[in-house]
Amino acid sequence: MVDVERYALTGQLETLEQARQLLELADSPQEVKRVAEFAEAMRHVAKQAKLGLEAQNEAAEMKIHAQIKGGEMLAGMVSRGNFKKSSRSTFQLDEIGVSKYESSTWQKLSAGDHAKIQAKIDEIRTDGHELTTAAILKYVANMLGEDAERSRRRRIAAQADVLPDNKRWLNLRWEEYIPTLADGSISLLLTDPPYGMEYNSGHRIVRHRVIENDDEATALADLEDMLHMASPKLAKDAHVVVFTSPRLEPAFRDVIEKAGYTLRSYPVWAKNNTSMGDLGGTFAPKHERLIHAAKGDPKMVYRAPDVFSHARVLTENHPTEKPVPLLKELIEATTVEGEAVLDPYGGVGSTLVAAEECGRIGLGCEVNFDYHAYGLIRLKELLVTGPQAVA
Repeated sequence: MVDVERYALTGQLETLEQARQLLELADSPQEVKRVAEFAEAMRHVAKQAKLGLEAQNEAAEMKIHAQIKGGEMLAGMVSRGNFKKSSRSTFQLDEIGVSKYESSTWQKLSAGDHAKIQAKIDEIRTDGHELTTAAILKYVANMLGEDAERSRRRRIAAQADVLPDNKRWLNLRWEEYIPTLADGSISLLLTDPPYGMEYNSGHRIVRHRVIENDDEATALADLEDMLHMASPKLAKDAHVVVFTSPRLEPAFRDVIEKAGYTLRSYPVWAKNNTSMGDLGGTFAPKHERLIHAAKGDPKMVYRAPDVFSHARVLTENHPTEKPVPLLKELIEATTVEGEAVLDPYGGVGSTLVAAEECGRIGLGCEVNFDYHAYGLIRLKELLVTGPQAVA
């Protein structure tokens, strides 16, 4: 009887060879997790019993191979869209028995070049060093960092060919970007700044990075500084529309007024399903708040209702991505064709996509490289193939 058949009868892993065979046949994250846990137990036993570094590293390598396969499985479940979603439309890790830490570790490992990872494992073992998941994670992080930097340089070099004006959408902080704009050139500042929530959903298989400057005090100070710097770039009469959370709306109003703008109205975005929040102590939020303010005395193009009904964006590209149809309504109600729309917290470029589809000039920046890169792809598709190609 081969090892894997014995496992099928007993439900117990007994040898690394048995675990290796099971890993080859594994078709679920639960099976992969069992192999990883068994390999870690064997590594610990080898270390405690002083069976030698080779035995210890053999078990460690088995664990890493299991973690890589687990990461591939999780990524595949997301891309195929065949994993059950909750009522909040986010993937539930507890339904497949995988912790957030395991999900993060597995996917980080699987994101690296597998041939290079195996070469690094072989190098560590040949040199007589201890092999650990942490060491390979660090190696993968360095590998991806180098790849990202090469990609960033290529994109910067090609960026002038992607957009008619290479200042339209840049991978910069607003402090660096806004001074490059002409004074009095912006008719609408439309943005979704950090809310002071340190937002990152704990229910997704693919984890987003925590949004920069998304603690409360920093978010408020950052917004006020941005609004002061943007003021001379706005036209004499210009609209300002800022997304906010109900909890921080009073503070956002104070900041906007302190920056010299006049508060005008408080629109609501009514969503098709609920957002995250206190799952046991409050009503489930199904809307988002906006603050409409003004510099000078701009007029509305048409008087839109102050409640906008649009479905949330179901995406892994950004944790708080706004729907383009909603942004288009806001843009069309406050600007005319040919006017410029600015988004200093650009995310994945949704405001610029909406502006371009409305015949406006979209301008913006995003500090996060990955978000900016995805926005660049969307804008390139829009300019090359038209609005129907952009998600």
